[in-house]
Amino acid sequence: MTDFRNQVLPVIDPASPDAVLALKNRVVVHEKGMWHPTVQAYIITGSEGSTQTLVQKRSNTVDIGKSKYDQSIAIHIQQNETPEQALERGLLEELNIKLSNYIHTRLLSKFRLFITKTYKEDFSIFNRELVHLFVVFLPSTKDLKICSKIDSYFWTNWSEYVEMTKKEPESFTKTSRYYILNGLLLREIESEIGCTKKIDELKSASTKMNEFNSVFHYLSLFDETRGVDVDSLVQKNEIDESSFNNLLTYDRDNLIKYL
Repeated sequence: MTDFRNQVLPVIDPASPDAVLALKNRVVVHEKGMWHPTVQAYIITGSEGSTQTLVQKRSNTVDIGKSKYDQSIAIHIQQNETPEQALERGLLEELNIKLSNYIHTRLLSKFRLFITKTYKEDFSIFNRELVHLFVVFLPSTKDLKICSKIDSYFWTNWSEYVEMTKKEPESFTKTSRYYILNGLLLREIESEIGCTKKIDELKSASTKMNEFNSVFHYLSLFDETRGVDVDSLVQKNEIDESSFNNLLTYDRDNLIKYL
């Protein structure tokens, strides 16, 4: 991961946040209170009724929120990145979660989350962010690896996470507790993330995505070899035979129709 002190961040105008005004060093952005876009996300796993969310504890080497608990990930959007691309990069960099292993959806899309923060730990920081908030459904929690900005993480029930935040707000980062202590935002988040719904929908989407990935994998093999015997790929376990049961012939056009 790039040293955060050397990061260059896009600066935006809150009146027209899609346009980048300038590129500035991260330290300068935080000292001068320049508006900049960020991505944050809750990672959830489990089934309906037993949903768990990942809570990270930030390391003591970061510049903001040292040793505090935070939502699952928080990352700055870089130059020429969309929020979705920043989310993908952040999940990979911070927790080793690959794009093919999760489903995501935007939270609080009806709001523009312009958040201003100062910190009693360091009064030189004036942090002004446009936050893009997501929920990420993770079917499997294996192979997670944390980066240096994270000290540790743990899984907990959503209701327990909310209770922890309300009971010890000073132990959490300012933004993470803002979502929980603001009743309107908390209700909106809980209605959207699937603590009581949408888990099955996300699981279904995850299954379908895995099928599509198998087809895309075969398409790339087909292009590389200018035609390859599907049966031999199945025997090598490179594709799932069940994903192609409705194909009439093994040619590229039919694969594209299948998608």
